[in-house]
Amino acid sequence: PILNEGYPEFLRILRSDLDVEVLDLVPPLQELRAQGSPLFLESDSHWTPGTVREVARLVAEHASVQSPGTPFPTVERTLSSKGDLARLRGQTRKETITSSMVLGYNDEVWIPAREAPFLLLGDSFSNIYSLEEMGWGKGAGLAEMLSLEMSAPVDLIARNADGAFASREELRRDPGRLTNKSIVVWQFAMRELSFGNWKVLPLPRKELAQRPEAGPLPQKLEGTITRVANVP
Repeated sequence: PILNEGYPEFLRILRSDLDVEVLDLVPPLQELRAQGSPLFLESDSHWTPGTVREVARLVAEHASVQSPGTPFPTVERTLSSKGDLARLRGQTRKETITSSMVLGYNDEVWIPAREAPFLLLGDSFSNIYSLEEMGWGKGAGLAEMLSLEMSAPVDLIARNADGAFASREELRRDPGRLTNKSIVVWQFAMRELSFGNWKVLPLPRKELAQRPEAGPLPQKLEGTITRVANVP
């Protein structure tokens, strides 16, 4: 692949100077391509379902912080669609893919778990098989594959464009998403290193409420409902 001449130094600074764990996907994806596996869709600028599954396996190996639970069930799906490149060129031929749609424990399509200790920040490469509006099905994106690989819930904040800052902006609006998080994985397309807006977005410090002192029961407590569960 064509890499900016400063890319190795960029990785060194992140790892050595800033102590940021970096999973550089260039070497493993080169190896996958050498084995004959297509990395990207023919009619779209995003990766194939197989590449997403392999990336999820690599991320899970490096970043899993949860004890495996009950494996998530999956449903194999085959669908045909036109990708963004095909639409840009005015092509009419559709491309056919097969993906594994992940289901929750209630047999509904997988949804992010806000209480999970694992948070994924992502862009369209995380969403491509999650948002049905993108034309490639649902329930089979990077977060879903991470849940599948780890047999554990995952929280997700993903926006299709502006991977350099969009997911961070969303997190800044809701800093409570970091509560009880053990690890944050930030996925963005490499092209963002060339022209992305890497603006500084300080996260507001959320003051933790003090726990009430133990006293005689019953006690009168006040709380705020922040989220209502889906109907089973």
